[in-house]
Amino acid sequence: MTPDGGFGHELEAPVQRQSAVVESREERAVDIRRNWISVALAGGLLLVAGCGLGGRASRTGEGYTVITVEELAEMLEDKDFVMINVHIPYKGEIPQTDLFVPFNEIADHTGELPGREQTIVLYCASDPMSTVAAETLVSLGYTQVLELRGGMHAWRSAGHELVDR
Repeated sequence: MTPDGGFGHELEAPVQRQSAVVESREERAVDIRRNWISVALAGGLLLVAGCGLGGRASRTGEGYTVITVEELAEMLEDKDFVMINVHIPYKGEIPQTDLFVPFNEIADHTGELPGREQTIVLYCASDPMSTVAAETLVSLGYTQVLELRGGMHAWRSAGHELVDR
């Protein structure tokens, strides 16, 4: 008998329940950490795949496809697309470029572009301008828009030449 007139085992149940709650919280924390690790690993794999490692094009959520220098070089061997330099100011171009259209004026030059289902490759010096141009063309209904990742800088870094008109 305890001093309060009980038998002592009444205290054991709350202690056991509290211990079970603590264990349950720890198990949940471990499960949450495992889930976050899984999500981080899956996200990392998607990021690597989306960055074009292995020479694969990646479709963006904006509706255009990002291509690598290697992919463009291969495509140029049997060219069946229109390639547009959108960089301003003009700083040269990749051989076989068809048009020079400033990125911020591309919507005003749709009359010079091929049909909305024809392939168009866009590039600038490094990416930002061609990204804007690609998003603009997609918003205008163009469905086969490709953007060169890294632009002229990546082209030159891969050992290819630039030309001046």
